[in-house]
Amino acid sequence: MNNVLLNMPVKLKLLTAFGLLLLLTVGASLASYSAFDNLTDGNKKVKDVASINNLVKDARFNEKNFFMRNDQRYVENTLSAIKAAGETAELAAQTLESPEQKTAMEKVQKDLVGYQAALLRMVEQRAQSG
Repeated sequence: MNNVLLNMPVKLKLLTAFGLLLLLTVGASLASYSAFDNLTDGNKKVKDVASINNLVKDARFNEKNFFMRNDQRYVENTLSAIKAAGETAELAAQTLESPEQKTAMEKVQKDLVGYQAALLRMVEQRAQSG
């Protein structure tokens, strides 16, 4: 093997080295592109979860304002935020691959439905009482 390398012309040695460097560069580029694609996908999932979190926070804020100020517009804002969070959770669930993540997102959706039902019951009780 050493004899083959020693007997190769310089031009062929340079072309071989350049070819190997080119292959390494292409391989590194493909690996980087794949990793960047995975990172972008993961970032989208994190943004979806953050969006759901912010919408639920807004819903809770509007719920508190309704009970403090007894203004119906806060109920409408709360229901709107819950609906938006549910839609976001539904879209996010479609992109998840892991069964654990899907189960967690289904639980979020179920909790949002329960939250909406509880809110409507409290609003109704408050209207009946006074």
